[in-house]
Amino acid sequence: MFPDADDAAFSSDDELTGNSDREARWFQSEGVQERVRVVEIWYKHKGGWCWAVFSGNSILKEGQSPFKDDKGKDDCKYKMFSGNVDQDGDRYGFVRNLKSPQDGINAKQSKMQHILASKRLIITQGAVDDVEKTRAEWARPDGVVVTNRPVNEGVKADDQSFDFAGWVKMLELNQAEIENFGPNRTLLSEGGVDTRSGRAIQMLRQSGMAELGPFILAHRGWKIRVYRAIWNAIQQHWKAERWIRVTDDEGLAQFVQVNGLQIDPMTGQPTMVNAIGSLDVDIILDEAPDSMNMMQDLYETLQQVLPAVAPMLTPAQAQAAVALLVDASPIDSASKKKFKEAGEQQAQGPDPAVVQAQAELEMKAQQAQADMAIKAQASEHDMSLKERQAQLDAALDVEKAKLQAAIDADKHAREIGFERERMAVEFEQEAQRKAMDMDHERNKMAMAEQHDMGKMDREAQRDAKKIEYEITVQGIKSSKEEEDNDDEEENAAVEALKSLGKVGDRLIDKLDGIEKAFLAPTRIIKDAQGRPVAAEKVV
Repeated sequence: MFPDADDAAFSSDDELTGNSDREARWFQSEGVQERVRVVEIWYKHKGGWCWAVFSGNSILKEGQSPFKDDKGKDDCKYKMFSGNVDQDGDRYGFVRNLKSPQDGINAKQSKMQHILASKRLIITQGAVDDVEKTRAEWARPDGVVVTNRPVNEGVKADDQSFDFAGWVKMLELNQAEIENFGPNRTLLSEGGVDTRSGRAIQMLRQSGMAELGPFILAHRGWKIRVYRAIWNAIQQHWKAERWIRVTDDEGLAQFVQVNGLQIDPMTGQPTMVNAIGSLDVDIILDEAPDSMNMMQDLYETLQQVLPAVAPMLTPAQAQAAVALLVDASPIDSASKKKFKEAGEQQAQGPDPAVVQAQAELEMKAQQAQADMAIKAQASEHDMSLKERQAQLDAALDVEKAKLQAAIDADKHAREIGFERERMAVEFEQEAQRKAMDMDHERNKMAMAEQHDMGKMDREAQRDAKKIEYEITVQGIKSSKEEEDNDDEEENAAVEALKSLGKVGDRLIDKLDGIEKAFLAPTRIIKDAQGRPVAAEKVV
């Protein structure tokens, strides 16, 4: 089981030989049989679950938990629960609550036995010579008591029946406490419930289980945790294809494929079917009434009612009632199945071949009667057909006239509609043409105004440049007269001013060309229908 473990793990070592009691807990040898105690422990380490298998002081195997919960965190292998938890955090079950009433029962039974086995004597002073000897003789079954006075006068036993009855009542209280706490006779279907219905038995059992509430709730929560842990382990470790058997009907089985591989009819590519790793389930536990009690109640009710209503039932109702009585009866499933099969065979009727032959004969007879009826109705049908044909022709002519009138009216209405649409289109085109003409005139006036303003600006600029040029020339001439030593520099300046004047002249010529282009007339371009579509300058 542990081939890689150390040999010292399965034998006594130096650390354990000093304490023989502790060593006996791990290693035992009885003749040829040798036993070694192996312990598996699960513990939390750094927020996760770990496990280890050890013997003595040697670890045989250890590792991290292979299980994950629904949040992807490490999970423990064991799922445990307890009935109750006290204020100190200690867990306990039913026994602790039963200790007190059980101690009371034991004490009271002991006291009652003591009362039955002993007697309390009432002795008159001087009635006996030795009181202790009288006590001993009275307690003996064959004892002899000697008195100095008449019998039953000097010595008599006290009546302890009242004391005994008190102890009996207290004993009954303790017994009732125990019976109410755990499964009582009603819960176990014992103690005079043979004549009760299944529903009554169920209600008695529920009252008997009232004290089991905390334990049942804890057990239900534990089952949900176990099922959820199993599902998480399945999602994590089931990788191959499986077929799961699912059935809720007797004798009928259904298999569901998980982690299967099929071809997607839409894409033609292989795809996973019921990939269990990507599924999630809701685990819901619901407690329903015991079906056995309900069936027993139904069976007893049918037994009481059927004899009284049997004469009023139809054969089908009687057959259904008998089938229901058999289903609710406490017989085994095989016998119920045989009864159902026999009823189904009887319900199927006689031999199918005989039934088919009878049906064919009946069909032939019906066919002959139908042929005779058809021949008798043929002549009447011909006469009525001619009359109906004449009526249909007249009605058809009337409908044709109505249809032609409707067609003519519809045609006239369409012609009027077409004419209206044509006039509306022409009116819209004329309005668009006039709007374009008005826009052209406005643009022309605006361009003329812009041209006049631009011409005045250019003339003013040209005059200013001429005046500036003349002033510059005059300044140069005066400078030439004053500065005779700088002739070369003055000549260069004069040449520069002359070139500047030539550039200004060319600029003025270009502005005149642009002015002429703006003042050129505009031509309107129209389509085949005479509608204006564009405008261009005529140079």
